[in-house]
Amino acid sequence: MKKNTIVFGLQFGDEGKGRMTDYFARQVDNPLVVRFNGGAQAAHNVVTPEGLHHTFQQFGAGTLAGARTLLSQYMLVDPIRLATEATELTHKLKRWVLTDHYVHCAAPVLTPYHGALNRIKERARGDQRHGSCGNGVGELMADLTGGVHGRPVLRMGELKHRTLLYEKLCEIQRRCQADARPYWDGQENTPEFKILMDHPHDTEVAMWSIGKELNIRTHAECRELVYTSNCVFEGAQGMLLDQDRGFAPHNTWSKCGPDNALALLKDAGVQDEPEIVGVMRSYMTRHGAGPLPSEGLVPTSWFPAEHNQTNDWQQHWRTGALDMTLLWHALQYVPLRTTIALTHMDLPPDVIRLPAVDTPSAAYSDAGMLRYVTGQLPTNQTRTSLVAPSDLQHFIWGITQRRVKYITRGPTHTTTEVCA
Repeated sequence: MKKNTIVFGLQFGDEGKGRMTDYFARQVDNPLVVRFNGGAQAAHNVVTPEGLHHTFQQFGAGTLAGARTLLSQYMLVDPIRLATEATELTHKLKRWVLTDHYVHCAAPVLTPYHGALNRIKERARGDQRHGSCGNGVGELMADLTGGVHGRPVLRMGELKHRTLLYEKLCEIQRRCQADARPYWDGQENTPEFKILMDHPHDTEVAMWSIGKELNIRTHAECRELVYTSNCVFEGAQGMLLDQDRGFAPHNTWSKCGPDNALALLKDAGVQDEPEIVGVMRSYMTRHGAGPLPSEGLVPTSWFPAEHNQTNDWQQHWRTGALDMTLLWHALQYVPLRTTIALTHMDLPPDVIRLPAVDTPSAAYSDAGMLRYVTGQLPTNQTRTSLVAPSDLQHFIWGITQRRVKYITRGPTHTTTEVCA
């Protein structure tokens, strides 16, 4: 019997979508992981019981379980970084991984110019950064949906047409150069400036060479893959970063809920309803700039083995107490049949109570978030509940009326429990 599962995040990303995708891919025959939003900025960590670890960016997080990958037309693809990841995975798995990796021909291409422009703008913002990963996702989405007609967009199918590829790269480079000029002061010696000003020949050669190696498929072929496979749809980022439901400007240009995945199933003619699983941690996290009202209410000692680290663009890894107001907010925009996967329940043994903030405080207003959640809860006073870990799933049900169906207590698929 065919089964499809949609996995997406309910918080600010980093909820554990990778490990849940790996888990679901192991529950079915002939799995196909379908990426349905975001781009190469994903960092989905999977660890096997044998200790093999990979941070997935543009391969499905079910690859270690033997799953194939489809990058749908909703995925923003960085072919140069895709080739790097393919090399890493080939070395780890001792097999050529691109054989089972498919890309929709209409998927938009992230170029080095989008990334360079993104980083130049973010650096110029100083202490007003938006929290970008620096990969250029917002710049490409501006080309696609920013309301500016005639902007060039390169599609994955065009990588196989060398003259067209070169022409598009030149157009995109000129567009990014023009947009970068107001931000150039003091950045003339940066790597980003060099990328924007260098001749595009090397980029064109690299992308054309990679394009020859990829399984770039037509729309009809991708529909057939979805129709005939047991699909695990792997989301990126989380609902609190969603382009419509997140908190601008610290959000992403992407639909982070299950909508795109449902559209892909409908387009493929699949009539059976998929299982829809929203993933959340037992506490809040955020990587980089943006509001986190419950920050500081959980000690960093809880996270000794965390894969997320400080980096140049997202900067600091931040943690806070589970925020029931924001969870309630995220769940208002997903189907009622959505269940919850509660991850990172492998807490230190001395943690006998988990803090959970369940009404809005002044922090929401200070962060410009109250307009999104006001009217949904009865007071503006902070109330912090202390919940025993064993009671957390019932606490979540009591506030959200959404079932916690899965709990993970470790980094591997073997630690996932199905709740009664």
